[in-house]
Amino acid sequence: MSIEKEYNAYRGNFMGFMATSDLCGEMLPTEDDWDSAVDAQKAAGWKNKKIDGEWHSVCCECRREAGG
Repeated sequence: MSIEKEYNAYRGNFMGFMATSDLCGEMLPTEDDWDSAVDAQKAAGWKNKKIDGEWHSVCCECRREAGG
C-alpha cells in the first residue's frame, strides 16, 4: 500500500503521511500519522489490492475503470 512519509523539500522536516493511488497517482491530503492515513483511504473509498504479488492502493476512479 502506498502511504509514504512526506518531508518538506527545502527544510527536510517531516510533514506527515500521504496516501497515493498506485495506478493513477491521485493523492489524499497529508495526515499526522499512519493510522489516520489508512482511515483517510477507507473514508475516500479506496481499496488495497494485491496485483502481481504486491499490495497497491487503488482509488475509486481506478477501481471504476478496472470494473471493480
